[in-house]
This record gives sequence, structure tokens and C-alpha cells, in this order.
Amino acid sequence: MSTTSDQGLNVTSEQLKKKMETEEPLIIFDIGDFQRYQSKHIPGSSFASCDEESKRNIMPRLPKDIEIVLVGDTDEYPKEMAKAMKSMGLKAKYLEGGLQSWKWEMSKSEEKNLTPQDLKKILDENTTDTTRGKEIILLDVRQPDEFESWHIENSHNIPLEKITSSLNSFDKKREIVTICPRGNKAMVAKAILQRYGFTARALAGGLSAWTTAIENPSTEFEIIDKNGNKKMVKVVQIRRIGKGCLSYFLSFKGESIVIDPAFPVENYTELAKTSESKIIKIFDTHQHADHISAGKSLADKTGAEYYVSDLEEYSQVYVGSDIKKIKEGDIENIDEIEIKILNTPGHTNGSLCFLVGSKLLFTGDTLFVDGIGRPDLRDKAVEYSKLLYNTLHEKVLTLDENTVVLPAHTQKGITSKILLSGFLKDIKNNNKDLFLLSEKEFVDTIASLTIPTPPSYKDIIAINKYFKAKDMDISKINELEFGPNRCIIK
Repeated sequence: MSTTSDQGLNVTSEQLKKKMETEEPLIIFDIGDFQRYQSKHIPGSSFASCDEESKRNIMPRLPKDIEIVLVGDTDEYPKEMAKAMKSMGLKAKYLEGGLQSWKWEMSKSEEKNLTPQDLKKILDENTTDTTRGKEIILLDVRQPDEFESWHIENSHNIPLEKITSSLNSFDKKREIVTICPRGNKAMVAKAILQRYGFTARALAGGLSAWTTAIENPSTEFEIIDKNGNKKMVKVVQIRRIGKGCLSYFLSFKGESIVIDPAFPVENYTELAKTSESKIIKIFDTHQHADHISAGKSLADKTGAEYYVSDLEEYSQVYVGSDIKKIKEGDIENIDEIEIKILNTPGHTNGSLCFLVGSKLLFTGDTLFVDGIGRPDLRDKAVEYSKLLYNTLHEKVLTLDENTVVLPAHTQKGITSKILLSGFLKDIKNNNKDLFLLSEKEFVDTIASLTIPTPPSYKDIIAINKYFKAKDMDISKINELEFGPNRCIIK
């Protein structure tokens, strides 16, 4: 039973049932036990977590023009939270007596949120610039400054607290996918939209999951080994859907190599298992600034040899028998196929490219299908711009024009089944305005650009320098890597 101090906060099960039968603005949040919610809850209610993050970042953003009813296994905690929410100016109430007071039918959990792979598949169904994702509305409910710093292409931005006042801008014939950093605000937004008759789902795990989710397109290439024999090499591109980081798994006859691995290492050990091959060599093209290298951890797990550039500033404490330094002119072999090491400074001083079988060029962040690597992340923009110019014109662009370029990043949307790569001749043609500049024009142009830096890039560089990832929890790694890659100059 409610007390005088609770007046205006409590709602009986009968009153709630009547409210649900009307079209008045209403959200029901079940803040009880999640396991119980999955087995039974009031129809139309959405599960919500009232942890400290929610109290700090979600409650203040809830719309103030819609009634919110909190339901729990009992009414003690919902009452406490209703008081807190009312103090923030929200129209919050709690179900008196808790869930046990509900006398009518219950529902089981049928949450049908989109995984990042689900969403990517939908976006892939229409891949032209004018139709991509038109069947759905991508609704990002973060604040405008967060949205502007990074968002999924073709998203719309309406902050959570403004959703109810913006409903007329939505088409009820189109499904709405709500998006936020980790999924919590998106779930709230989904509940609001569903109450108003919209078809809505949330992006499960939010942008954090979008950043880390992967897809693995692959292609087989015919390679000539050092004895002149033709051999087939399967190249799997491990592509981070939201971040655009690309790493590679190359399988030969019972053996495999990995280039630019990112966490989790299971991405690569599972590929090795599927291909029935043993990972024997791991390469990093450079000391990364936008993601944490999994090279050392993958080497520890598999027993593979791990190779890094001799010109990068890695801590000497850790460079030993299991970490090998490579340089310009070195040649590694696998199944009689040569992997030629090219020193290609510019993005970093020690950047490397790997030419496999004189046909496949793994360029790291030196050259992309859609741009070049930025030279300013080590605070030496002018010096590194000159290095990059010489690298491109004296080493990379002089290779056979039918060389297949496989970079470490992309900012282009591409369908899940297609390997992102390009012939060198096409890349030269598509970027000829940049490649035809004189050295002075190139340096003046590139070194003067003002581009946002990758999030947490100094912390990430330090971790990669000292191979600290082996002591880190995957959740911390994901937190540092949250956000877009910003290593590309177009």
C-alpha cells in the first residue's frame, strides 16, 4: 500500500491495464530480474537496467512528455527509482505491489534486435549510393556532437529526449533501427517507438558491437612460386564492419600466415581450424595507432613466429626469440612462395608492405583502395609526408600495374561477400590528381591537412609499443578502440 509521500507515484494493476488499452503516451520498463523477465513479463513492457551508467547517462535523456511506469518483482526498488526519476522532471510511476499484482496474461521475451551482421546484411541488399539502406531508417539517439564525430552512414540523428516530439518525421511503413553507443538508449528508444505504433528494433550492443563485429570475405589467387610453379592461395579478409580495420589470413598447403591481426585472436584460430592449417607466421605492417595489435598474443597462443619492422619503436625488453625484426630486402617463404619485405615509410617510419608471390601487395596503411595513409600521427607531418611521397613514387606505384593491393583499412561501404582490394593500375587512375602532384605540392597539401585523430591513439600506440595487450581484458581493448578509423587521407 502506498503512503502519503508516494501519492502520484503509484499506479495499480487495474489502472495500468486501462492505460495500456488507450493510445495515451506510455512506456513500461521492467527493472526486475532479467531471467524472470525472459520467462514472463507484462505484455508490451521492455526490460531496462537501472545501473549507475543508466542513472547517469540514460535517465536524464528520457523524454519528459511521456508517462513511464516501472515494474519490478516487488514494488520497493521501482518506487525508489520512480522518486529519483520524478526529481529529474520525468513523469515516472511504479506498479504498486510489483509484478505479483498483475492479474492478466503474461508474455515471454521475444526481443528481436538486430546484430551488427544482421544490419550489415540488410544494408548490403541495396549497395548503390542512392538506395543503400533505404528500406530502413537508421536512428541514432546520441547527442549531436557524438553523432557528428562518428556514425553509421545514412543514419539520422534525433537525441533520445526529443524522439516523442519528432514522431511525425518518421514513415510508419519503414522499420526503424535505433542506435546508441552500447544498446541501452537504443532499447529505450525502441520501446517508445513501438508504443506509438512503429516497427522498431535496436542495434544489439550498439556502436560498440558495430565496431568489433567482423565479416570474412575470401578469394583464391593463383600465385607463381619461386620455382615457377602455379599454386592457389586462399586469402580471407577479416573485416571489422564498423571500424573498417582489415586483417588477413592466408592459407597454403596445411600452413597459414596472418597479417595485421586484431583482437580477439579466436578470429584467426577458428580460421586455422576450418582450413585445417597451422598458423606459422604473423606479420604487422606497422605499429598501429587506431587498434591494438593481437600479434604477440596470437603468437603466444599458436607458437607462430611474430614479425615486426626493425625501424619501429618497439620496446627492446620484449623483442626476443619469439618476436623477429624484419627489414627492407628480407624474404620470408611459405610453401615455396616468397614474401618480399618492402620498407615503405610515411604513415610511420617503419611501415612495411609485403609482396606475396610478386602478385599480392599487403600495404598496411601506406596505400589504400580509396586513399593513402596519413603521416601526422607521430607529430612529424612534414618529414613523414616527404617519406610517403618517395615511398609511393619510388616503390609502390612502380610495381606491376596488375599487382593486387590489399590494405589495412577502408572507409568504403562494401558488401559482405566481396574482398576489398584493387588493382594498382585502377588505384593510380582513381587517385591521379594526388599522385601527379610534385613533391612540394604533395607535402604542402598533405602536411597541412587538419583531420580528427583516431580515438585514444596515443594510448593505443603506447600499448602496441610495449606489447601490453597480453595483460589486458578484451572489454578494455574494445573501449579503447571504440570509434572510427581515421588513418586514411582521400
